[in-house]
Amino acid sequence: NANDAMSMVQTIEGASKEIGNMLVRMRELAVQSASGTYSDTDRAALDSEYQALETEIGRIQANTQWNGQALMTNATAGTANTVDIQIGASASQTMTLTFKDWGVDHASAAIGVDITGEDITSASNATSAITALDTAINGATAEQAKYGAYISRLQYAADNLSNVATNTDQSRSRIQDADYAVETTALARTQIIAQASTAMLAQANQVKQTVLALLQ
Repeated sequence: NANDAMSMVQTIEGASKEIGNMLVRMRELAVQSASGTYSDTDRAALDSEYQALETEIGRIQANTQWNGQALMTNATAGTANTVDIQIGASASQTMTLTFKDWGVDHASAAIGVDITGEDITSASNATSAITALDTAINGATAEQAKYGAYISRLQYAADNLSNVATNTDQSRSRIQDADYAVETTALARTQIIAQASTAMLAQANQVKQTVLALLQ
């Protein structure tokens, strides 16, 4: 279960990194557009890529799934998806993981800001977009750090569970399994006693035959 959970978190983390990369690229475009060296035509071209990247963020958010669960999106804005991982033999031995919504249309999402109304068709708009994207990048980084912490914790949990399983098997083995050293010693002892008894019986029979021979 712990290993499966790590795979799940790594899937979400991988998608979030791509979103983070696109946010950085969008900021680069906004910085370019904010410069007075660009014409409105240039800014329109830059904005075309900017809007395309925003759309792609939404596509990745909606389509990244783990076992049919869309953990990067939530129908209720401002809430997080919660997954309980069973990482022990008892009912209470669970770990809870939370994944924020990665939408770009509300401030309570992982990126922490609504960037859907932003464009970079003018220098002033580009400046506003830079500010919003700084917030988005910081929010994305914070959420990604949480995923890294989850993976680290799950790795240690998996290692501990492996140790527990190994030690439990060894304890059960000491109780249930045969001790080959002891059993081999006992077998050798039994064989020696049996062989000695056979030798004594053979010697006794030989003495009887000698007495009979003398009488004859």
